[in-house]
Amino acid sequence: MPNYATLGDCSDPVVRVAQEHLDQADTYVDSLLAGRSIDLDAATPTDTGWRLLRDLAVAYASYVAAVDGAAQDGSVLWKKADVYKTRFLNLAHLVSWESLGIVDATSGHGFAVLGRS
Repeated sequence: MPNYATLGDCSDPVVRVAQEHLDQADTYVDSLLAGRSIDLDAATPTDTGWRLLRDLAVAYASYVAAVDGAAQDGSVLWKKADVYKTRFLNLAHLVSWESLGIVDATSGHGFAVLGRS
């Protein structure tokens, strides 16, 4: 099951996103987060942060799906792939502790909500 987006989140009628594309998007997002030392097990993003991650996963999955489709029929999907590549790279640039809502903007320190179980 995907972590960040579902097939229902992918609404482009031209680009056919499959589960394997969403799995690749999960791997990409996980890698991006790890590279920025963001551990979602230690801190939970706000709703806005989750939307950013969902949009990033959708854009990445759509990019991969467009490239896969274009390799088969070479149609308009190459243009779609370029659009989605630009979109996922722009969204990836925005991913940070602060954009995910897990930073106290005044101190710059990340935080996690702790509690007893």
